[in-house]
Parts: sequence; structure tokens; C-alpha cells
Amino acid sequence: ITIHVERLDDQRLRLEVADNGPGLPSTKNDPTSTEKLGQTIIRGLVKQLAGEYEVVNSQGAAAIITFPPTSPKA
Repeated sequence: ITIHVERLDDQRLRLEVADNGPGLPSTKNDPTSTEKLGQTIIRGLVKQLAGEYEVVNSQGAAAIITFPPTSPKA
């Protein structure tokens, strides 16, 4: 499992969690459309972050979340 975080620009951060396992089962060619608990939690967090979520299913699986950075509270 690899976890990578990077700043794409001043407006976006990218979090990628990936593995080299068998990948996710295809659900109508969209693994993010499943109602499994893990996917439901991820979609909820992405919504709270005002971000975007994608899954890459090639030579393992990668969940990629792109979201705006938050400023620290004063």
C-alpha cells in the first residue's frame, strides 16, 4: 500500500492511496458506484472536503481524491 499527498497548485491537494493487488471488482465499469461501506464513507468525506474522487483500476487499485486546501482556524 502506498499513500501519497501532493500540492497540485494553490487551489488543490491530491491524496492517492494505492495497492498492487487484484484491483476492485467492476460495478458497471464504475467501481465508485458501489454501495459498500468503504465507498460510502469515502464519498461522504470527499463531499465534506468539496473535492473530487476517482478510482484507477489497473495493476491494483488507486483511490485519488483532489480537494482544496483548508486554511488553519485562527
